[in-house]
Amino acid sequence: MGIPRRELTPTVQPFHGITPESSSKPLGKITLPVTFGHAENFRTEQITFDVAEFDTAYNAIIGRTALAKFMAASHYAYQVLKMPGPKGTITIQGNAKLAVQCDKRSLDMVENTPNPPATTENPKKVSKPKKTAKLDGTIKIILFSSANPDKTVKIGASLDDR
Repeated sequence: MGIPRRELTPTVQPFHGITPESSSKPLGKITLPVTFGHAENFRTEQITFDVAEFDTAYNAIIGRTALAKFMAASHYAYQVLKMPGPKGTITIQGNAKLAVQCDKRSLDMVENTPNPPATTENPKKVSKPKKTAKLDGTIKIILFSSANPDKTVKIGASLDDR
């Protein structure tokens, strides 16, 4: 995009599950204006992007927080994104042919990425402590709805008491 690195803000948030390594640290982050729509009906919001140092088939990935900022609803099967605009609904239609090309390019990149060197150590297993409820024997019954007194929940009861 031609943005100088000095324009990036430092970040310590790593990427997970994108590169063959377990995680990768971004170069930084930058906030840019993103516009959806056309000249008669459009929306622009400031979206913060993490800048990657590795190759991807995508120029940018817009995540859930950005979609929430636009109040957008997406449907992956129909490849459509809809959001409110100043003059009605803004509809962004995906391009199936371009999506397939991008997917193929992503697979080619993965196939051509060298695997990280194998380690001789077995991965360390991290065990999480089991959480057990400590009950004092009291059972509290909470009514869900005054309109239907039969709908209750028992708090502090074991599974056998329910």
